[in-house]
Amino acid sequence: NYTQRMMLKALWEMGFKACIDLFYLPFHYRNKANMGYAFVNLTSEFEATLLRSKLEGHQLPNGWSRKVLRTELARIQGFKDNFESFRHSVVMARHVAPEYQPVIIDPSTQREVAFPPPCEKLRSTKQRPPREARVVLPPPGLELEA
Repeated sequence: NYTQRMMLKALWEMGFKACIDLFYLPFHYRNKANMGYAFVNLTSEFEATLLRSKLEGHQLPNGWSRKVLRTELARIQGFKDNFESFRHSVVMARHVAPEYQPVIIDPSTQREVAFPPPCEKLRSTKQRPPREARVVLPPPGLELEA
């Protein structure tokens, strides 16, 4: 199972070290595994097209997964818009470990840059009550037996 650092290292080893400026591999906390997709922002459209051609239909190096990769454009495009979206996301909350948060990279130095704190209240995820607390109601017209 790839961690965020492993995935980023794999992309760097493919020659994209100097052109990735934002990276995020969502993580499923209960399963202790990544969600199976990543957000990669590149510094140019040319580099993005090149990355897509190297990943689409291929497997990640090191043979850790047999899954074949598929690429698609994200709904949010560009560093600035991705930065703002993640900055105010619940993944940036204090209780989320840094290794599970998005990473900003300065392409000129290939070093991580700290995300500044959010300047507005973090958006929360939809909270569902625990399974044992859910109430399931019968459809209209169906009586419950006592």
